[in-house]
Amino acid sequence: MKNVKYEMKRVAVLVPSGTTSNWRKLEGIMAFARTCPGWEVTVITSERLTTIRRELRAFRPDGLICAHLDEPAMAHVASLSLPTVIAFDPNETPSRPANAKYVVSDGAKIGGIVARHVYSRGYRSFLFVGRLGRPWERERFRAFEKELARFHCRTSRLDAPYTQASLLDALKALPPRSAVFAADDNAGVAVLDLARRNGLDVPRRFGVIGVSDLTIQCDNSHPPLTSLDQNFSHGGYLAAQRLKTLLSGGIVPDVSHYPPGAVHERESLPPIDAMHSLPVDLATAFIAQNTDRPIEVPDTVKISGVSRRTLENLFRRELSSSIAKTIRNARLDLLAARLRESDAPVSRICAECGWEHPTHAMRLFKTRFCTTMADWRRSK
Repeated sequence: MKNVKYEMKRVAVLVPSGTTSNWRKLEGIMAFARTCPGWEVTVITSERLTTIRRELRAFRPDGLICAHLDEPAMAHVASLSLPTVIAFDPNETPSRPANAKYVVSDGAKIGGIVARHVYSRGYRSFLFVGRLGRPWERERFRAFEKELARFHCRTSRLDAPYTQASLLDALKALPPRSAVFAADDNAGVAVLDLARRNGLDVPRRFGVIGVSDLTIQCDNSHPPLTSLDQNFSHGGYLAAQRLKTLLSGGIVPDVSHYPPGAVHERESLPPIDAMHSLPVDLATAFIAQNTDRPIEVPDTVKISGVSRRTLENLFRRELSSSIAKTIRNARLDLLAARLRESDAPVSRICAECGWEHPTHAMRLFKTRFCTTMADWRRSK
């Protein structure tokens, strides 16, 4: 059998961050490396710049793949003038090696896929929650908003940095059939934790979906988080593929995008029909739209199309609440939001929110929020 000679190439893979996403990229890189018999690969996992320098100097690589780097390490990579592929967003660090090519996830496709998924599950109002305030978050939201605009759906956005109080207010203000699109799984788990600590029942109150599908986080959140697989292993594979082209003298794009995978459904975002009956949806929508009016239980029953007894039973079964309590809590949530928005006297704000007697409203407010109206206003 004829011997086949390969041109040997030394490839250094820098994965200094021990996050699940970067290890998935490494899986893709190594999967591609197995198809390249001429590659000798070393993986550098240290986060210390001195160690990175020492190991690169000892290995003498022909090319680099960086799954993630901080700014000092990035500056050192730029100084080496080696063929380099960087598997993260170019906006993450100020230093951009002139010889580097980037492989990043397709934010526009992520936003579009999430939008179509949540709409197909029956959700009609949406809140996007960022975490880092990065350009890739805004790209995801713009695509999400653009796709849902085709269906005339309401979308809003809460960008980082924000306070826990402002996030809680935004969650409480969500109308029926709402879903929260979290910029990534960390943001999604944070939303679920905040909702659980404050008695907001997910998914009955609203659904939540994240991005990345990091199973350790998603499977162990409360409830388990529905998430879009960001396809990190495919990103690592594409990065290695691009480096092979560079090492052979070929030309590759400055930035290559890889598509996301599928949505992995868990308990945080079930289909609407599996949660709420039509009478409950009609009633809760009526309450949300008329919170600042003096509506009563009979008004809500009338709009639902069923008897009061039937509606009360449905509220207890689906919302773990009564009709009267749901109306009262909606008014209290509106009152809490307006206390932070306005310096008007408390009595006037109470009247605007349907409370004829301020002292009664103050007592109920303290029971629901565990603080006085005055302290709540001072905390804004």
